[in-house]
Amino acid sequence: MANTADHDGLSRPASTQTASGGTIRARRATKIPNYFKPDRPSKRGPIYGTSFLDLPAHVRDRIYEEAGVGGDEFIDLNLWMARDLYFCQKDDDGQPPNVDDWRGPPFAWCCICNQTPFPAALLWAGSHLIHDEVQAKIYSENVFAVSLSGNQGLRPLEMLSDTALRELRVLYISICPCKCLTPYCQRPDTEHFDDRPERWEFWDSTQILVDNAPHSRPLGCISWTDKRTLSQWERICARLRANSRPHQLSLYLAANVADPQTAMRILDPLDGLPILKNLGINLGHHLKSFQEFEPKSFVRQVVQKLTDTIPDKQFPFLALPLELQIKIIRQTKMAHYRGNCVHWRASWPHWPLNDWQTCDGKEHADRYYITESGDVGIVDDALRDLDPLVRQTAFCFLEKSAVFNNRCQCTPTGTLFRVSKAFSVAAQAVFFTENVFCLHYKCSSLDQVATGQNNVYPLALPSFFHFLPHKYIPSLRNLRIILPPCTPDYLAPGQSDWDEWVWSIGLLEQLADLTRLKLEIQFSARDVDPYLGDGGPEQHQIIADFRRARIHGDAKAEKAMLDAYKRILGPMKRLGPELRALLIYVSWPLCDLSREQRKADERMLERMIMGQEYDSAKFGKRDSSPYTQPRDYMY
Repeated sequence: MANTADHDGLSRPASTQTASGGTIRARRATKIPNYFKPDRPSKRGPIYGTSFLDLPAHVRDRIYEEAGVGGDEFIDLNLWMARDLYFCQKDDDGQPPNVDDWRGPPFAWCCICNQTPFPAALLWAGSHLIHDEVQAKIYSENVFAVSLSGNQGLRPLEMLSDTALRELRVLYISICPCKCLTPYCQRPDTEHFDDRPERWEFWDSTQILVDNAPHSRPLGCISWTDKRTLSQWERICARLRANSRPHQLSLYLAANVADPQTAMRILDPLDGLPILKNLGINLGHHLKSFQEFEPKSFVRQVVQKLTDTIPDKQFPFLALPLELQIKIIRQTKMAHYRGNCVHWRASWPHWPLNDWQTCDGKEHADRYYITESGDVGIVDDALRDLDPLVRQTAFCFLEKSAVFNNRCQCTPTGTLFRVSKAFSVAAQAVFFTENVFCLHYKCSSLDQVATGQNNVYPLALPSFFHFLPHKYIPSLRNLRIILPPCTPDYLAPGQSDWDEWVWSIGLLEQLADLTRLKLEIQFSARDVDPYLGDGGPEQHQIIADFRRARIHGDAKAEKAMLDAYKRILGPMKRLGPELRALLIYVSWPLCDLSREQRKADERMLERMIMGQEYDSAKFGKRDSSPYTQPRDYMY
């Protein structure tokens, strides 16, 4: 076929040169220069500078961090290369709905991921040096996770190179089959999608698959799918054995297995791994003790073997002087029990040392803090992801039947009391001297309180002394008693509660070391919401009327309430000035409007017991107590 030269300088087949075609090309040739005008030749000289590869290593490392390579990010290997997608129902215009304005059923939309794709393009930047540095930083400074229920299952972990496996520091593996066909189902009643789950979402889905019997499917050795999964797991362990570095990798494995045979198929491939920095194993709730197979003990042996845990050596602690024993125990949680405050509630009389302080309880406790005024605040949820191992509830061996993890230090505080009789002496001295014991009342129906009936507000102090062994009373150093909201006829002489109150104060006088005891009395103004109580607001009418009179400054009501305070605190005159400190907070509905009057009443009540020269401000008394301030609905 003959070629001819067109007017634009391009050689084209002659068959394509029609009359109309030539005219169109001619018109385009005249328009193109108008749209793309040639740039003027640059008058600048050669550009001098430093190549990126010539920069110091620490400067390049800083640039990588700004690009989002490091920084302790949570990377799901099942989805970390996926871009932002919308797995949700669309509007009529074809756009996804606004999540903030959505009022439909919860399963009709999903959490839209706002995370940007990981900067993996730096791995192919065209330089071996950049590739090696970025790869080492990615796998050594981030947390990686892979789930059998995620996209492609465990295959993304198999596809990692040997170099990547050598750099891994933290790896979560979830081998938990799910009855649902949806990846990362978050709840048993709704299907929840997320294209790139965050760390806590990954563990929420894993927790459901491990713990929720109706939602999970245990892994066995019978079906072809399960056999393929076990073979894949053996190949992964073989590569980890060949490439992992000793004392570097922290491995956390959650596998919901059905029987001891499957458990052995999961744990046996781990044998031969280099010594791990840390190892956590959760074999699910289906695995039970069978004959000589005890799952928790077996898992403990595997973890201790692979982490090279040094057996505890016997130390003659009891041979030390008692003063030194006490100093050592003060460094334990005995002296810092839940923020140095032991709460006793008359509605739930139990010995607080028997509490099981689990990882789940620690996690929730860390999210709350107490302000100086006594209010409770909540830490921002974003702070939960600062620690790469923050979601350890799946590996808490106190809550699970087939779990062990060296990082989990959950033990009941009372175990230190049961080591030996000699050891309990030092533990007792620390626990009762270093913590504040806050005694709460039990609230029943307020209409019975208003009418003066007995046993409605079980007092905390008598119930506490009925339960606490009396040998511990001399060790008390800080005692806080919360008295319930009341009317002037509450706790009057002749009532059974009054006799209990007088008895408990007499016991405190006989057994307590008053010269070292700091006593705090708070008359609470906080009770249950009258609109949420049984029987409606009529049960609270008497207290509401009396409180309304106080709010409006009824002098008669205030005098009656002050006389009630004097009567209730009268038996404490027996404690007298021997007390180290006495702090009294009265309930005052007027709050800041009568601040000086409230302080004067509290000072008068304190000096009625301690003497006219007593000043509670020297012992750290606060301006007010959160218990003595009524809620907004009281007004």
